[in-house]
Amino acid sequence: MSRKFPRILFRTVALLLLSSVFPLAACSRGAQTDGTHTEEESSLPVAEAETRQYLDTEPTDREPLPDDGIYVRYSVNAKAAGKICGRSKQKLEEGEKTSAVTAEAALGYRFVIWSDGTTTPSREGDSPESSVTLTAIFDYDILSLPVLLLNTETGKDVTSKKEYIGASVSLIGSGDCDFTDNAVSVRGRGNNTWHYEKKSYRFKLSKKRNILDIASGKSKSWVLLANMCDQSLLRNDTALSLGAVFSHVVWEPAATSVEVYLNGEYRGVYLLAEAITVESHRVALDESETETETDIGYLIKLSYYADTVDFVVAGKQYEIRSNLSSDEITAKRQRKTIGSYTERCWNAIKTGNRSAIEDLVDLDSLIDAYLLEEYVKNLDMGWDSFYLVKDAGGRLRFGPCWDFDLSFGNGNETCEKTEGIYCGICYNEALSNPWFYQMNRYPWFRALCKARWNELYPKLCQVPEYVIRTAEEGYDSFCRNFEKWNIFGQRMNRETERITSLRTYREHFEYLAKWIRVRGEWLDRYFNGSGYLNGTFTDNIEIPPTQIGNSEAESLLQKYTVLNSVIKTETIRAENDAPYPNEGVDNLLDMCISNKYCTDCSRSITVTFSLDQARSLGGYLLITANDTELYAERNPDGWTLYGSNDKTNWAELDHVQNGKTALNAVNDTAYGFEIDYPQSFRYYKIEFRNEGILQFSDMILLG
Repeated sequence: MSRKFPRILFRTVALLLLSSVFPLAACSRGAQTDGTHTEEESSLPVAEAETRQYLDTEPTDREPLPDDGIYVRYSVNAKAAGKICGRSKQKLEEGEKTSAVTAEAALGYRFVIWSDGTTTPSREGDSPESSVTLTAIFDYDILSLPVLLLNTETGKDVTSKKEYIGASVSLIGSGDCDFTDNAVSVRGRGNNTWHYEKKSYRFKLSKKRNILDIASGKSKSWVLLANMCDQSLLRNDTALSLGAVFSHVVWEPAATSVEVYLNGEYRGVYLLAEAITVESHRVALDESETETETDIGYLIKLSYYADTVDFVVAGKQYEIRSNLSSDEITAKRQRKTIGSYTERCWNAIKTGNRSAIEDLVDLDSLIDAYLLEEYVKNLDMGWDSFYLVKDAGGRLRFGPCWDFDLSFGNGNETCEKTEGIYCGICYNEALSNPWFYQMNRYPWFRALCKARWNELYPKLCQVPEYVIRTAEEGYDSFCRNFEKWNIFGQRMNRETERITSLRTYREHFEYLAKWIRVRGEWLDRYFNGSGYLNGTFTDNIEIPPTQIGNSEAESLLQKYTVLNSVIKTETIRAENDAPYPNEGVDNLLDMCISNKYCTDCSRSITVTFSLDQARSLGGYLLITANDTELYAERNPDGWTLYGSNDKTNWAELDHVQNGKTALNAVNDTAYGFEIDYPQSFRYYKIEFRNEGILQFSDMILLG
């Protein structure tokens, strides 16, 4: 049977792939090897096959047959490849013929031929003149994707994410790119995904290679992503291909799908990808002075799974993923240096001053990283696998982007919807990304994002076609993956009900292509409308609180627009403040309901802030904290809201005498307060009164 597979093209020209079809090329393989047998085996040659025979044709069972008669033994050429159904050893009396046997191929393999030239897998009626071994010859069933063979030196599965073990790797079915490396080391990889039966791996070759010619250079380090949480098997592939579109992001790994066999067992379709490493053609950093200096190249990763937390910025923990000095004193200074620099960048971003930010941060990479993550709605962008880079003497840059199995509508937390701003707001402190939602508070940044989006969108219109084309070209292989892993209809991680309702591979990749198209269309309308530039992020999403505490809250949300995005965050101050760690006054107005402002109030605290310009406030929401049911006394006794245009003359806008009546002792609940006589002010302050501790989840301005 003649087979073809999509010829894998160089990923740095992915822009071209988005507008043209992968060319198809026939597998380049040698002729079938002849079967050579002992005196106990058939002397008939193996028939010529159309494709190369990768597996040895010798039988696995080579024990001598008994000499007390004529025996026919039916064997296989590889135990993992198939089995004999029926009596595998038969003794024949005079004139007797053999009963029926069938050579049954295992998943991922195919029956080729019997060693005597018989081409049908089932046979019966053999009556040789002397004892003979007839071998069912199987081979890898190469469908539409190249095949990667991984064999550990132990013959067992990989059980550690930290310790490498010896292995060999072969790539077959890819023509001129076929190779074998017998001195490979391999380990497991992944965090949550490591607990699945289909695991991901990282391996190191004995010498540098550009596997399948997909990358811009050769390397030893590669990964195999199982994509167990993505039943399209294409979300990581598609997102990584976008690196050619969002070209200001610091490098995007090249990747392509392959079928993997581990110790002979078919394991399904994996995404073969470049590992994120510091190399000249990957993350290019100057490490020449690493042993002695602190102004060196750094690759850092935001991760809640970090084994070692090197520093914390904006409530997120980071680990350094590039080399540090072998001298611990110097290494300690290096950790402090990059931690301090990242903190300086964050402090500059909080000011909103473009010049101060650009002195420290590469804006082009930040904009592209934001737009990419916003486009795909990546659930993990503030949780894990978010990378930053700073070269010696350089500014902080964003990328590489990584880990997209819970993106493109494949995760909950509102990111399954095609509409709505997701990365540009703080909807959940743990999952949201402060670099993105803080920058989106500034009109000048939003204007830059709009301009860049309009530059890129024509290319993004071709992404759905890329998904369909890639799925169709690898269709047979992708479908076979789900013969091995029958997970359609199951929730593996954070998939939505819509995802789990899809029961065929075609439904999954067509859903993905449609989601991408509709998402792009929504963003294009939104970025080019008045909402985004005006800082209106909530037209198409729900305000995060799960409960509405009074009728005013619901009516205000319907009547007004949220104004928190136009608050100048650097102006937020609290007098007489004594906040608890990570619960400062910034949390009060950040629209992030999962954190809170909690402070030891000595009778009264006055919170002041200013807007980008004078605006009229129609009302506001106060949202109780996540543990108010336990600490009802932390709701304020009362408060007064004021507005001013000169910070000297203040007009009273609202006054609540009994706060503990106005706010109930319930968690995460929004209460609305309408301003009877709205006036236009630029500066605002609110004075809270309480005895003891005061806390809120958030305050939402509406106008």
